[in-house]
Amino acid sequence: MRRAVAAAVCLACVAWPSRAEIKVKILPDGSKMLYNEPGRGRNVSRSAVPAVLPGGTTYHELADRSAARHELDPLLVSAVIGVESAWNAEAVSIKGAIGLMQLMPETAKILQVDPWDPEGNVEGGSRYLRSLLDRFDGDLELALAGYNAGPLAVERYGGIPPYPETVAYVERVLRRYFGRDVYTVEAASAPLRGRSVRMSRDGNGRLVLTTSSGY
Repeated sequence: MRRAVAAAVCLACVAWPSRAEIKVKILPDGSKMLYNEPGRGRNVSRSAVPAVLPGGTTYHELADRSAARHELDPLLVSAVIGVESAWNAEAVSIKGAIGLMQLMPETAKILQVDPWDPEGNVEGGSRYLRSLLDRFDGDLELALAGYNAGPLAVERYGGIPPYPETVAYVERVLRRYFGRDVYTVEAASAPLRGRSVRMSRDGNGRLVLTTSSGY
């Protein structure tokens, strides 16, 4: 049975500081608390020279705005974009996923966005990620697994599907997001999932990350 860990990181709902490092503190009862230390820059990969739209808006600004609209951490959206396309709006995967957040044409159609339009792509991808977080009760690992393999696969396996690509994808995104060199996840085929990262909000509307044992 998972052992719940004490509440984690609390940050402004739409203005998560762009330079903050997540640290882990061991509390007297053995639980772990995540917190941010402002001014020390997390290791979230963003393109060195951000692309700029005709009006002067950068892709990074698109990510930040969409994250704010959908109550996501901008650094999470940035981490997903970094892994999905390395900030290349013209990227197309072997499977046909398009753009910055690698939307499948069918998904883009459901979301009613143009996947070739950077702004529409990031808006659609952020909205889709928000829907997955809601669907999986704030479980960030499951939401990311759903983003990669589809939510039905997550529900079918009752956890992260045991697909090497999906397991590696979740790990890569969370390594970028937390600025950690090592982050491992367990597929649903394991006897117990050793850890879960959840994203929620407190009574003041601040983002809160919590982890179960094993982080």
